[in-house]
Amino acid sequence: MLPTHVRTDVTDKERRAYLRRDEYLEEGEEGWAAEARMDTRKRGPAPLVDGDAFDRQRAIPDFDQALVERSVVLVLGTGGVGQDVALLLGRLGVKEIILVDKDSVEASNLNRQCLGFKHDVGNKKVASAAKTLRKHHALRSQVTEAELDAVARWDQVVHLARKADVIFNAIDVGATFDTAVASLAKDLGKPLVVGQSYGWTYTSEFYSGQPGTVGAWDQGAVDRLFSQEKGAAPAGGEGSEKCVKKELRKVMERWGVAGDLAEYCFDAAVEAKPGTLAEAIDGYRAAAVVLLSPGNIVRIGDLKFLPKPHPIPTRFVGSWVVPCMGCAVSMLGQWVNYLTGPATMKRDPPTFVQYDIAAGGSLIETTAHNMKQTASLWAAGMPADELAETLVPTRQFSSSPSEDTVYTPALRRRLEILEEKLFFGSGPVYLQSVPGTTESLCAAEVAVTDDASTPSEALRTPAGEKIVVPEIPSKSHVLRPLGAGAEGDAACAPAAVPAFLSGAPLLKVPKPAGQQGPGVIEGYRSGVRSALISNRYKKTGRVKTWYRLKGCGNRDDGAFPLEPLGDHGELTPRGSGFRESALCEARMCRVIANAGIPVANVPVCFWRYALAGDASPAVEKWCGVFETIGDRRAGDHLTSGLIQLFPLMVPVCLMPDLAEKIAALRRGDGGEGAKTQPAPAEPAEELLPTDMAAACGMPVCDASRIPLYEAAPKSKPDDVLWNVCSERLNQNLLRLKDEAEFSGSILLHVAKRIGWECGDVLRRLAAARVSWGSYKDALGTHCNAHANNLVVDPALGERLLSALDFDMAFDEASYDARKGIGPLEEVLQFEQAAGMRQVLAGSSFASTGVKNTVQDALPPECKHVVPLAFYDTMVHAYDAALVGTAPNPYIPELEPVVADVCKLALCLTQEVVA
Repeated sequence: MLPTHVRTDVTDKERRAYLRRDEYLEEGEEGWAAEARMDTRKRGPAPLVDGDAFDRQRAIPDFDQALVERSVVLVLGTGGVGQDVALLLGRLGVKEIILVDKDSVEASNLNRQCLGFKHDVGNKKVASAAKTLRKHHALRSQVTEAELDAVARWDQVVHLARKADVIFNAIDVGATFDTAVASLAKDLGKPLVVGQSYGWTYTSEFYSGQPGTVGAWDQGAVDRLFSQEKGAAPAGGEGSEKCVKKELRKVMERWGVAGDLAEYCFDAAVEAKPGTLAEAIDGYRAAAVVLLSPGNIVRIGDLKFLPKPHPIPTRFVGSWVVPCMGCAVSMLGQWVNYLTGPATMKRDPPTFVQYDIAAGGSLIETTAHNMKQTASLWAAGMPADELAETLVPTRQFSSSPSEDTVYTPALRRRLEILEEKLFFGSGPVYLQSVPGTTESLCAAEVAVTDDASTPSEALRTPAGEKIVVPEIPSKSHVLRPLGAGAEGDAACAPAAVPAFLSGAPLLKVPKPAGQQGPGVIEGYRSGVRSALISNRYKKTGRVKTWYRLKGCGNRDDGAFPLEPLGDHGELTPRGSGFRESALCEARMCRVIANAGIPVANVPVCFWRYALAGDASPAVEKWCGVFETIGDRRAGDHLTSGLIQLFPLMVPVCLMPDLAEKIAALRRGDGGEGAKTQPAPAEPAEELLPTDMAAACGMPVCDASRIPLYEAAPKSKPDDVLWNVCSERLNQNLLRLKDEAEFSGSILLHVAKRIGWECGDVLRRLAAARVSWGSYKDALGTHCNAHANNLVVDPALGERLLSALDFDMAFDEASYDARKGIGPLEEVLQFEQAAGMRQVLAGSSFASTGVKNTVQDALPPECKHVVPLAFYDTMVHAYDAALVGTAPNPYIPELEPVVADVCKLALCLTQEVVA
């Protein structure tokens, strides 16, 4: 029975991660039969989805339909070849087809231009082709038409090429235009497919655009175009320089060149004081070639500085539908082979194909592997030192990969491991089982009690030395059976204890010498006294759950040494959690989750250590075990990384302009154009640092409003995750500039979100009458309300951050004002102003644990203005969120860009232990 409807959304909704492989069935496996036929020997496709228009493409082994459907394609020229290319793309199911042409339909076009009809004669080719494509052939593709002169409006061609994932050049302008398109593709790193047909013949060329690969550069055609006037008589004689200039002007008139760039080439030619017209033409040509080269080709507005070619008229050689369609088929085949060719075959499609119909179908193929350097090939494209900084030039790193299918399984797994480390690891740590007990929170809960805890004065070492431990201004806590009256509800309910954590406690140990010993578990470092370990699926090795062990030994060596940290040299155990702080955190996780705050840690159980030879047996050593979402901190990891990323994405030469705009925003003029009497530009070093401005009550600004030229950072040798994120960010930034209504800075937009989320957390804590933990004891002044007590959520969605570290927190029910620094209201105000706000302002003096010294790693031009831009933006957003006057600045369209920016920032701070 035939379906009653046609579906073109199957990829996104049901087959996103599907890619059929060319796999043989094992004998006896379902589907295998004794009769040796393809359908009884090979594994079949996924079950048919009724109405799926692309089912037969999806059924081809190794054909990545998801990758095809994400592709935006630029087609230059809508003549015989260009229209056939567009028709095939519409049937293929690409995301968008962009058509460019300026000519009108003529009657003689209709024999080969398959998207035109008799009634289209006199209409613009691009409009009639787009109309037919939308009505009859674009099964799912958006069709965009651009009626423009590609020579005069080259800047628009560049704009459209940035948006596209591949360029098809079928425009019949001449060899110099083809050279410009080839240079553009090389500069943008985009695949380029070139095709033409004439008489009985067609040719198609494919170039991947990847660094270090061959590209198209018709140097012979360029030389011939400029040398056609060299036969003119030399100037010679009195005033020859003036005569050469005059003769060069005449040549330029015959060439038909015009505009500022033509004048630039003229000035460059005469500046060398040529003695002959031929030398002057060579000088003009050299200047024109510089403009055509990668690096400059994206910056010029037109190609009118190039001599107008005089191609052989189409009517002289003739043209018809068969070579036009054959050329289009060859071009599409070369690109799709590169994009999603069979994994078992070489992925490099033929670089050059020529097909002669009159000679009985003779085919010439030349690949990039055996291609010799000729006048029509150009293998440079960029400086030699940049060629080395390249991704592997295969389709895995094409400009528009489809999620979960474009990467090989090995590469996918490698990226998973790298991202795991990015969000959880700062280096290895080793743990081993030691004597002690485990207390599950599934059968018990924490409640507040008025029972007195052991006074700090009573704690001594066996030798009689005084020991001090943190004294939270809180009432005591007690563990009691579940349901015995402790307050709270199911929010942040305790998680089940996995088997590998339910036995004896784990303690950090020195790195094993040689092979890892029996019973030793490897995890990641986290701060001084914590570690992270994971529970993995046995079959796949993928992480099931991550756990934070808080208080499992000092640094990397384990044990709980005594160190003098008190006001008068008192000793305190290092690397340990304590009974009160561990119980407090388990309870406060639930209280804070009930306040609507995203919480990073879910309590699982406690470990109580019973170590022989403990240096301080009077102090119970506890370790809290939590399910956790991550370990990268908002302060020393994310913010610090973003500040370091800034000069890698924004030209340093823009720093003075950035400083001036920040000064204007601080003055309140919006940083817009000049006033009647504009204030003089304020040098960056004269801008008051954010922490000082904030402390003095002076205004700070939202610098995310400032438009900045931001580009993805360069690739790094052997850094796969960095390179994948950078390449993806490059494509998303280009799309963002074309599609989204966003004109500010992406980097500072992330800073704004960090500031807002910090302010939102502090606002919700105050509303719930909860302190993150601010007090003074024998160990000093503590303030837990700081950016390092929020971690980056690997989902990087609507919320970037989640709160954690509540071992010093207290609420109205548990606060003991006799031990505190004042009424609870004053404590909350202290945390909002002197705690979180000063840290976000860049203060390196606040007692918080956030370093705020990242400026030391910046180039001299950035040391002052870049941190200031970030700190101003974060404080501005923090203040707005704190009083509840601003909504979450999350923008769904920016999510992919923000995610890659955050990952690149974390790459820069991966080895920082916070």
